[in-house]
Amino acid sequence: NDILNLEHLTSIWPIKKDDIKICQDCEFRYMCLDRRIPEKQGATYYEHATDCGYNPYLGLSKGEKGYKSAIA
Repeated sequence: NDILNLEHLTSIWPIKKDDIKICQDCEFRYMCLDRRIPEKQGATYYEHATDCGYNPYLGLSKGEKGYKSAIA
């Protein structure tokens, strides 16, 4: 029961992929198993500090020809 009361863990539970920059544009956002913890970047949105390996703007994964990171 103590783990359910850890504020740093429970504070991220309500964050949805629709609230995260780049993820909100990804066609896989509702079935994504990404374990990265998003960081708050303003009053209304979040970002990841690292690349997930898929660029939703190009429709390419890391290792595919033409892939570029979506993080600027």
